[in-house]
Amino acid sequence: MILVVGGIASGKRSYAHSLGFADSDMSEELSSSCPVLLDAQELVRSEDADAASLVDTLAATKQVVLCQEVGSGIVPISRGERDWRDRVGALSKNLAERADAVVRMVCGVPQVLKGTDWLESHGFGQRCAGGDHPAFGTSFFTNRACEHFPCHEGIDERDFNCLFCYCPLYALGPDCGGNFTYTKSGRKNCKNCALPHVRENGVKLVSARYEQLAELARDEGK
Repeated sequence: MILVVGGIASGKRSYAHSLGFADSDMSEELSSSCPVLLDAQELVRSEDADAASLVDTLAATKQVVLCQEVGSGIVPISRGERDWRDRVGALSKNLAERADAVVRMVCGVPQVLKGTDWLESHGFGQRCAGGDHPAFGTSFFTNRACEHFPCHEGIDERDFNCLFCYCPLYALGPDCGGNFTYTKSGRKNCKNCALPHVRENGVKLVSARYEQLAELARDEGK
């Protein structure tokens, strides 16, 4: 789980977009199946909210949690608002302890407070203070905004690599090594092949065949 905190209009939702999530992946409802939860601070509006249970549920069901920082401004006059502010702070602290990564948004700029290595290893390279890295890793990219995502079955969506949307190995014909069939017109049908899209070995599989692809290109150029 990635916890994203920041003041109002600080860029939290835009950051979730940069991770590959569309608006349709986001909801303010805890019971929603959407992987991104908006406005986590509202979950503890009631003094009866079970913070411990909320943390367990969010850690188990959400990939990204957005929570507004409410403790840096003017101290509220209302006792109820002050108590709510304290509950939000406690919730954020407990979520941060459970989260794989914590990112704070300041003026639209993400600052990674925890889990830099985890973000990189899961394809979520950041533009953060002190650096200028691409929004995604160079060997892993998940485009959840794509209308066809996921275009192959059998892979956990969190591990689905969209880097090779068009498989370079297609040009190798029957020697590509994938699980393909032929259509009636004689074209390859790769619907049942997910090899290039697997996080662990997709890039290695394609990279290992680059020499064959280069040789094919040389032959075609003659």
